[in-house]
Amino acid sequence: MTVLTEGAAAETGTWVPAVEFGGTSTGITYGTQIGRYVRMGNLVYIEGSVVLTNNGSATGAMKITGIPFSQHLTQPPYPALSVGNFSGFTGLEASGIRTLMISDAISLYDNTTAAITSILDTNTTNTATVHFSGTYEAAQ
Repeated sequence: MTVLTEGAAAETGTWVPAVEFGGTSTGITYGTQIGRYVRMGNLVYIEGSVVLTNNGSATGAMKITGIPFSQHLTQPPYPALSVGNFSGFTGLEASGIRTLMISDAISLYDNTTAAITSILDTNTTNTATVHFSGTYEAAQ
């Protein structure tokens, strides 16, 4: 349980979000990697932007790594972050991208109504862009 005490100081900082496909980042290059956070107790708010200039040669499901604090949950329900803007993806439903934060990475999914489907390297162009934000509880 997160406990916030009145008058507690907030910690702020930056972090560097990175993209992986199938757990690797071979050949991925960036135009932008920006992240910032605010932490009060175990409650963490993060926001970030990733703009690719090359999606590299790694294959598999897309994840955003580098979050500043691992989240405390080791089983569902996992926190979901909001994707405010995205571009440079192919073959996705027009309704957006879903996310789930599991331990120390943010998994991205096609926002279909039929099933949860991972966004793959094949859905991601060399100029893919993702802007996201959300709140989660950090591990102790």
